Amino acid sequence: MHCIAVFLQHGMFRYRLLRTFVYFFNFLSMMFSGKPLISADGSEKQLATNVLSWDISSTGQIVNTDGRSIYCCAADGTVATVTDSELIEKIVVLS
Repeated sequence: MHCIAVFLQHGMFRYRLLRTFVYFFNFLSMMFSGKPLISADGSEKQLATNVLSWDISSTGQIVNTDGRSIYCCAADGTVATVTDSELIEKIVVLS
C-alpha cells in the first residue's frame, strides 16, 4: 500500500507542475497579447483536415499540404491555396 501512495504522490506532483506551467504561459499570453492559449471551455479549434505535412513561417502563417495541394492559413484564419501538384510529401517554409 505504501508503494501505491508514493507513486500517486509523485504522479500528482508531476501533473500539478505541468498544469502550473500551462497556466503560467496562459497568463503571460493574456498579459502581452490579450489572447489566451486555452479557451474558457477548453475546446480545440481544428485548422485543417487531411494534413500530410505542415510548417509555420516566421510571420505566423501555417502552411500545410494534403499531398495534392499546398495551403496557407494566415493569422486571421483565411486559407488560400498556394499551388496544386501531385505527390507532395513534405513542405518546409524558408522564411
